[in-house]
Amino acid sequence: MASTASGVAERPLAGCGQSATPSPTGARVHWETTCSGGNIRVKGYVIDTKADGKCAQARIEFGSGSTVFSARACPKGQQKNFDVTRAGSTAFVTALVD
Repeated sequence: MASTASGVAERPLAGCGQSATPSPTGARVHWETTCSGGNIRVKGYVIDTKADGKCAQARIEFGSGSTVFSARACPKGQQKNFDVTRAGSTAFVTALVD
């Protein structure tokens, strides 16, 4: 997964039954999706991978219009899990570092 200069990984479109592990400098986010009953579930974790005073976080933007942020993971080595369900069948998942 390519990173931008701002520490944000490109945001892949997540559909039903997909997974990815975007890793911009300083973070790693792993997510998997499942769909059932007209909803999409995004489940995964975010890890701070660099001792730089910044935190890692996942941003989940659902096709239905809502946006959810995971808990911030920091310092280096800390992992935070997330598990979010919303109506629809698509989401964009982005790894953030700030």
